[in-house]
Amino acid sequence: VLNGTTVGTQYDRLVVNGNVNLNGATLAGSVGSGVNIGDTFTILTFTGTLTGRFAEPQGAGKVFIAGQKFTVTYNANSVVLQRVKNDATVNVSSSLNPSVYGQSVTFTASLSAETGADPNRIGGTGTSVTFTLVSVSTGMTVATSTVNLTAGQTSATFTPTPGGNPLPVDSYTLTVTYTGNTDFNPSSGSLAAP
Repeated sequence: VLNGTTVGTQYDRLVVNGNVNLNGATLAGSVGSGVNIGDTFTILTFTGTLTGRFAEPQGAGKVFIAGQKFTVTYNANSVVLQRVKNDATVNVSSSLNPSVYGQSVTFTASLSAETGADPNRIGGTGTSVTFTLVSVSTGMTVATSTVNLTAGQTSATFTPTPGGNPLPVDSYTLTVTYTGNTDFNPSSGSLAAP
């Protein structure tokens, strides 16, 4: 259980007088609301040597505990966890690509949490995606829209109608920017005309 940075009362530390063999042991537990990005936890100290690492199925030097990401640092006589932000991927799709003049086109941004992260934390207070549609021929922004994401929301849509009219005949590039939040890093994705 990680509830804060005070060893002994908010989290436990294993102290070993001798050697340690981690042998791919799995780190699991719960993470309380008192754990913030950047907080560190020395979860293991030892006087001998360290053999092996914890199980790190999503990549070397990182683990997920209760859907929250931590880096794992293996020092000469300790193992330290540090809370870091999760990553999200922005995938952008179009209801029609290509389209012809007069057709209504809806763009969808779908956000995916990296494996191990809790996708329900992607949205929430102050979190949004911004759609920016740019004309390839002029380089000008034709339409923009910002959509606020509620807790648990992982997608948003945008149907551009500049001035209430259909899109002018042209090729476009759409960029979608995700603001990130207290649990996820900012991210972006794009879609270009075929």
